[in-house]
Amino acid sequence: MYYLGIDLHKDESHVAVLDDDAEVVEEIRVANANLDEVAKEYAGAKAAIEATSNYYTVYDTLDEHLDVVVADPS
Repeated sequence: MYYLGIDLHKDESHVAVLDDDAEVVEEIRVANANLDEVAKEYAGAKAAIEATSNYYTVYDTLDEHLDVVVADPS
């Protein structure tokens, strides 16, 4: 199982992928428009995104392939 932590920004996001041992497998900087490619690559994984002003669209995109939870950044 993989776990994705996604730090959302206006135009791009930083994604950290961890394995079951909490080891970083991959770190990705990706345009928000291409987050669906990351979601497809790690389909079935769990993901956490922060509740920012633009998370609604990103959530909808990711939720098609990932088990997504929205976290309050504070």
